[in-house]
Amino acid sequence: MLALTVATGAPYNVAQPAGVWARALGIGSSKTAAASISKQWRWLEDHHLIRRAGRRGSFAEIVMLREDGSDGEYVAGMRGGLWVSIPLTYWTENWHGKLNLPAKAVLLIGLSLLDDFYLPQQKAPEWYGLSPDTVGRGVATLKQHGLLTERVLQKPAPNAPHGHTRQHYYTLQQPFGPKGKRSGSLGRATVVTAPWS
Repeated sequence: MLALTVATGAPYNVAQPAGVWARALGIGSSKTAAASISKQWRWLEDHHLIRRAGRRGSFAEIVMLREDGSDGEYVAGMRGGLWVSIPLTYWTENWHGKLNLPAKAVLLIGLSLLDDFYLPQQKAPEWYGLSPDTVGRGVATLKQHGLLTERVLQKPAPNAPHGHTRQHYYTLQQPFGPKGKRSGSLGRATVVTAPWS
């Protein structure tokens, strides 16, 4: 994501020393940090998200490829498919350093959806390839940072042990939301908690 923030125009390439990337990501500038950056470039290249196009002096020139891993040429603002826009404040306010991986995953999910989105933890493996625990930890971290609010609905369910189920809906908060467009709720339900209204 950081490379895409820098590579803003054709041919969508970047070339910086590993130490610059490491400092920008908040992981220091030691030889270990530089090795970590090289390992990450390798992972991205193996998944056809970047291509190393040679060297500029002592550091690699990185060329962005399509986000779908097809090895195709990167096209900014491409139509079709699902795309997420990440505000620049993610970097300038150090959210990339403050948030853990589960929170980053839930943030990306939230950025791809409208306000008041439904995110049942038990559906996380099927819908997003994440464990329910990962989504739970991500939601908790975003709420701790004030980046996510939750609305809990109690929905009648005669076959449930208590005669109802609870559905959790989430809205991202500044600087990532709200977007001003709601996804809507599912069926007949009663608001149980909505402390932010």
